[in-house]
Amino acid sequence: MGQMRRYQASMERREDARAARLRTRDAEAPDSLSNAELERHRLPTTKPPQPLRVLAWVRYGREAVRVQGHAVAWTPNAVAVQWNVLDVAGDTIIRQDRAWLWNGAVHFIDTLPSADPRTAINLRRSGEDD
Repeated sequence: MGQMRRYQASMERREDARAARLRTRDAEAPDSLSNAELERHRLPTTKPPQPLRVLAWVRYGREAVRVQGHAVAWTPNAVAVQWNVLDVAGDTIIRQDRAWLWNGAVHFIDTLPSADPRTAINLRRSGEDD
């Protein structure tokens, strides 16, 4: 009986991933925080030496999609995440999307040594729009 539940859960995850690919494939750009929300004029931007792996909730209009991507920069309040958008089969990269998201929408898989990525020492301060 337990194997059937695991199989069903596995099938549901595959269907969820396929549905997410369908929603993002034809979507416009993902929603991203504005410069006013980011307070880039006031808050420092940290860029890691290597992008960090993350899971993140991203919005494409009204659709929320969970993506696997990389944190490429962050402020104390937000994270810049980039990820690949795949075709429906999940075999081919169609494009790479990027958005600034609130910290709460991002779960870090990788971390910097001995530091939480959101409070790490600033490696680079930037006023440019990343």
